[in-house]
Amino acid sequence: MTTIISFLLAILILVTVHEFGHFWVARKLGVKVLRFSVGFGKVLLARKSKVDGTEFVISAIPLGGYVKMLDEREAEVPEAEKHLAFNRKSLGVRTAVVFAGPLFNFLFAVLAYWLIAVIGTDDIKPVVGKVAEPSIAAQAGVAAGDNILKVGSRDVLSWKQALEELIKAAMDSDRVELELQKMDDRTYSAFLDSKDFAQDPKSWLENLGLEPKTPEILAVVDTIVPGSPAARAGLLHADKILSINGNLLNNWQDLVAIIKKNPETELEFKVQRPNRVVQKIFVIPETVSTKDGKIGRIGITPLIPATSQEYLVLVKYGPLEGFERGLTQTVNISWLTVKMIWKMLTGESSFSQNIGGPVSIAQFAGNSFHAGFASFVSFLALISISLGVLNLLPIPVLDGGHLLFYLVEFIKGSPVSENFEILFQKIGIALIALLTFFAIYNDINRLALN
Repeated sequence: MTTIISFLLAILILVTVHEFGHFWVARKLGVKVLRFSVGFGKVLLARKSKVDGTEFVISAIPLGGYVKMLDEREAEVPEAEKHLAFNRKSLGVRTAVVFAGPLFNFLFAVLAYWLIAVIGTDDIKPVVGKVAEPSIAAQAGVAAGDNILKVGSRDVLSWKQALEELIKAAMDSDRVELELQKMDDRTYSAFLDSKDFAQDPKSWLENLGLEPKTPEILAVVDTIVPGSPAARAGLLHADKILSINGNLLNNWQDLVAIIKKNPETELEFKVQRPNRVVQKIFVIPETVSTKDGKIGRIGITPLIPATSQEYLVLVKYGPLEGFERGLTQTVNISWLTVKMIWKMLTGESSFSQNIGGPVSIAQFAGNSFHAGFASFVSFLALISISLGVLNLLPIPVLDGGHLLFYLVEFIKGSPVSENFEILFQKIGIALIALLTFFAIYNDINRLALN
């Protein structure tokens, strides 16, 4: 339910921001707005402005929105209002109205990142806790306990910043330089192989093999999925799992490793309850298919200890610094999105690994909402940038398609023909439908693997 609510809240905010851009600029430039709608389909709520008659509505399908303007191409316009019609406005005015939607998405992202920067957030220090063997980081000579000072030429203050800079650098180069500091204060450089990043960013990050230094997560149960093997076996919140089949557990990772290797196999758990009673519980992990094969799962999550200040750093900026960071982040992520789209179109990067639909967005929305205010606002900024970039693609039906028509009009001195526009709008609808189908297909695939 939280995932659904956070998803709907995110869509409501981002659609309103985008459509408000069109609406606000249209009114400022003398275009009459008939309707401002959040959502499509059947109208659920409606209210008409007493000032100019604009109808503000919330519609049944919350996956978009629209601003309907007075336009002679869509309906008869009274003679007295023809000067307010969108189609009668100059090329510059029409361009500004169309461009305003994506522009407001970018401005929202700048504001969101600025807000996070000035409020300040606790983040994990950029200190390496574990280096997997084998991994990209291990091959580069990175060791546990090393402090990441720079990625390329960029200073980093936190683990999150280090990852952000790593992703940007890996997109641009086949080799990423890290400047690190040993525990005895010696500094050195390590070079990460990033030539496979563009093809599959998720796999590259998994193969990177770096984990931050954090408190160790013990084998203590937090939540149990209803109807799962753990629930059927009688595991409870706060149970501490001491051993499985006589193998002592040092942490949560030990627990997960044993469960993964034993699908459909009865395991003997030695469990200590909060009242110090120790008992045996028998659990049979269910089989789950993943891209790496079949693994076992029992349906529990770990009890995460509160992270002490020893592992944290407060990342906070002043108002001007915060604005600069918000603007820089928005520009960098926008450019990163453009490059990723280009790499997908040229075959350098995988469509299946980089495109998600409403289910993926809903999952990200729910996870970020649970993680706290800063995480949810950061998620909104990221999706807002994606909407801005996608809407500027030169595809008919999208804002970018209209801007392309206006560019042609500017060059040839007259609007494109109505038949030409209709033809390309049909092509645009087909492309959007194909992309939507592909995104939903990817969502279903990921759900099946998980």
